[in-house]
Formats: sequence, structure tokens, C-alpha cells
Amino acid sequence: MVLAVALWVEPDPAGHGTHQQLGLVRCNWITLFDFPCPTCGMTTAFAHAVRGDMATSFHAQPAGFLLAIATGAAGLVGLCVTMTAHSVGGLLGRLVTARLAWAAVTILALGWLYKILSVKGLLS
Repeated sequence: MVLAVALWVEPDPAGHGTHQQLGLVRCNWITLFDFPCPTCGMTTAFAHAVRGDMATSFHAQPAGFLLAIATGAAGLVGLCVTMTAHSVGGLLGRLVTARLAWAAVTILALGWLYKILSVKGLLS
């Protein structure tokens, strides 16, 4: 469903703001704090990723790009499980660890830092 919505919206050329096409309000983080919010560019990254534009997706929000890829992979795994009736519960249970959680938090933080530097014009 998330990927279908991402395909429905047009990615904003600014690299953020695509979420407004869903009827959501403009993010006020930049106005209030002079830097983007932690999820700035996520919708735009998803919209580019579903169109196969991986470089622009990464540039819009690196963590959003990785999340879009993970969402697509999860969909494919779900389809395989549905078609084969194979259980992946045990495998997934072994994969979900504190180390994975810390890795996810680190990726989100680095994606946010990248977005801040990008919006501030410190990246080319």
C-alpha cells in the first residue's frame, strides 16, 4: 500500500514537500528551527524509488531510500511466503536484535544529518 501511494504522488523537485499531495500540511520545522525534520524527504525518496530513480531517491533522504528498498523487499518476501506457505517467523525472530535496532536508529540519524547538510547547502 505504501509503495502504491508513493507511485501515485509526484516527487517534489525540491526533495521535500511531496507529502502535501496527500492533504498533509506543510512541515514547519524549517520555519521554527531553521533545519528539516527527521523525516524530511521520506515521501519524496519513496516516490523516486518506486519510479526506479535510486540516485535521486537517495539524495532526497538516504534513510527513506533504504526504507523504500526494505519495504519493497518485505513485499517480495510476503509474496513468496503467500505463494509457498513457508514460515519465515523463526528467521525474522533471529534477525530482530538490539544491534539491528541500533543500526536502524543510526541510519535514521545519519539520514537526518545528510538532509540537514543538504538543505543548508553544505553538500553539492
